Amino acid sequence: MEQKREECIKLENQLKKQSEIMKGHSLNLAQSVAQEAQANPELAQKISVLEQEVTRHREDAGKAQNEVDRLLDILREMELEKSDKDQKINELERQMKEQGKKVANLKHKEQVEKSRNAQLLEEVRKREDNINESSQQVKDSLRQKDERIEELEEALRESVQITAEREMVLAQEEAV
Repeated sequence: MEQKREECIKLENQLKKQSEIMKGHSLNLAQSVAQEAQANPELAQKISVLEQEVTRHREDAGKAQNEVDRLLDILREMELEKSDKDQKINELERQMKEQGKKVANLKHKEQVEKSRNAQLLEEVRKREDNINESSQQVKDSLRQKDERIEELEEALRESVQITAEREMVLAQEEAV
C-alpha cells in the first residue's frame, strides 16, 4: 500500500509539472504562433495541428489526474480499513490478555483450593486415626474391665461358696 501511495504521489507531481510546462509553452507558443501565422499560411496549419495535440494532451492530463485522484481515494479507503482492522486487532489482543489473566487467576484459586482440600482431608484422616485409636483403647479398657469383673465375680462365687460351706459346717457342728 505504501508503495502504491508513493507511486500515486509521483504520478500526481509529474502531472502537475507537465500541466505547468504545457500552460507556459501554450502561452508562449500561442503568442509566437499568432505572429508567424499571419506571415505564413502553412505555418497556420501546423499551429492548428499543434493546438489539437495540446488539447489532446490536456485531456490526457485531465484523465490521468482523475485516475490519480481515484487511486488516492482508494488508497485513503484502504488506509481507513487498515486503521480499523488495527484497532480491532489491538482490542482483541487486549481482551485476550484480560482473559489470560482471568484464567491464570482461576488456576491459582483452583490450586489454592486443592491444597486446602488436601489439608482438610489429611486432618480428617488424622482425626479418624485418632478416633480409631481411641476406640481401640476404649475397647481394650472395656475388655480389661470385663475380665476384671469376671475375675471378681468368680472370686465372689468362691467366697460365697466358702461362706456357705462354713455355714454348713457350723450348722452341722451345732447340730452335733
